Amino acid sequence: KPSELSVIEGMVAYKNAQTGIFIHGTANVIFKNALMADNWNCATHALHNSAPNFIEDSKCVGLSQDVLHRFGPMCRDGIMYTYNEPPHAQLVLRNITFEGWAEMYCDALALYTVEPDRDPYYAHATLHATDLFFDHDASKPDIPCSLVEETGTQDFFFEDVDGTQGSPTGAPGFLVQDNEDMKAFLPNCIPVTRPGSCAVFCENVCLRRAHFSTDITPGVDLTLVITDGTMTHLYRHRHPFTNNFEPVLPAGTYDAHFINANGQQVYPGGVALAFNSAPLCPDHIDATSITLADASNTAANLAHIPEAVSGDYQLVYELNIPSNPNYNIAPPLYNKDIHESIRFASFDRIAYYLEIDDEYVWVSMDAFTDDSRKIGVPCLSLECGDGVTRTVIQQIVNNVNVVSNVAGLNGLGYTGNVEFWPFNYGPANGISIPGASTTDYDFGDAPAADGVYGSMQVHVHGNGPHTGTVFAFNRFNDGAVADLGI
Repeated sequence: KPSELSVIEGMVAYKNAQTGIFIHGTANVIFKNALMADNWNCATHALHNSAPNFIEDSKCVGLSQDVLHRFGPMCRDGIMYTYNEPPHAQLVLRNITFEGWAEMYCDALALYTVEPDRDPYYAHATLHATDLFFDHDASKPDIPCSLVEETGTQDFFFEDVDGTQGSPTGAPGFLVQDNEDMKAFLPNCIPVTRPGSCAVFCENVCLRRAHFSTDITPGVDLTLVITDGTMTHLYRHRHPFTNNFEPVLPAGTYDAHFINANGQQVYPGGVALAFNSAPLCPDHIDATSITLADASNTAANLAHIPEAVSGDYQLVYELNIPSNPNYNIAPPLYNKDIHESIRFASFDRIAYYLEIDDEYVWVSMDAFTDDSRKIGVPCLSLECGDGVTRTVIQQIVNNVNVVSNVAGLNGLGYTGNVEFWPFNYGPANGISIPGASTTDYDFGDAPAADGVYGSMQVHVHGNGPHTGTVFAFNRFNDGAVADLGI
């Protein structure tokens, strides 16, 4: 791994039982004027390469006449390339001649299918190849169905800069895996007619892979929706234990947003957008091509709340509240849920942030429970409580701080009360909150022992300018339109 590019000139590798040149854990090496002949394969670009490597002005001979005479035809790949190395560990091929290939042989340029000892859904590296020469059309680059079936990968693609490698008409373009995700914004692709091919050729387009990553809890069922104004396509995450998405898109402008398993639009925090290295075609997507939907000014609002940016709080639950929630049988479909990582009695403050259109409120207080399972929506499902009993919390809370853009709410050190339960409730002043009515529903009510209406309310009633409700989320168990307000 030299720190600067170093050249190995005139290497000759022949009759090796495995590979002629094995590039593994390598960086910054140029193999120049190499001859690779009669090896099991000419070269293998394997794993753990920390920077680009190059093969230039070289020849890859599949089977010489000598070997054909002694052993007959065999299937041997030419240059094998690992498809899931890091993006910076690319292989660059320049001016390579492939000889000794015929229809019964394997691919002259093949994807390396040995599973690496890493997440198989790692962002793909980029193979740059220019001036490739083949003595038989059947050995040109392809996306064979056997490779697709073996790896399960759904988004292989190759750029053909001058139209000599895969184009049926000689036009430049991309060889693309034949599936709906890859062809969503490519309506005019031509099927490749080679036997065993799972590819189409898309002429006069410029493709690039985009990488969307989110901080939503792994396992949450999330879908990326992309539209170009005339067509919309839904992309699933690359792995069930991550919420990362890697669409391959042609040049254009796109709008993107996320939906959950219920089809509800959600707005995950921490969305990062990156791209594979640029293709050689000049008209490709970049960061200005994709507009990601933003539900609100949440980040800007939180930036002006001292407690929110203090570093003293950790986001445990995040929820986009649907119009008609029904948490009778199952808990809310949180965007983020890390309550299992919060140790019992490891926190002494609890805060809530609610945003409705242009209005928002932050309210924090001394902890009213030691159990992180009980600070979320107190729904009827036992999963919203401790798994044995449903959450019912009606108590006074101290040191309540409120920051809001709703006039009259702001204050520090309020005395307040919380009313969390999954049941119906009545107007009786259950714990004698000062100033609360015994006949009207307000900031001092009383839960029933049954029913499905539900209450998640925070109120203040002393030591500040406001008396009454800070926020209320009610009727979340029966699928009716919920009550929600600040």
